Amino acid sequence: MGHTGSTRLTGSVIVISKRGKQENMRHVTISIAAVILVSAALATAGPNLIVNGSFEQGFDPGEFTTLYNGNTSITG
Repeated sequence: MGHTGSTRLTGSVIVISKRGKQENMRHVTISIAAVILVSAALATAGPNLIVNGSFEQGFDPGEFTTLYNGNTSITG
């Protein structure tokens, strides 16, 4: 294997030199880092679109209360 940094085809076997393996490892490392960065960005992206989803905020309606169109007592 006198060829450094090269790839050659021997029959049906592909021989990758040590330099080729290092380049492949570099690409794998960069790909993993990219996936981690994109995952972190997506995890923190955007505001929460649900506001008061359990209706715990607001007034106490008692047994029941009729709310008419335009009433802002229930947020969200």
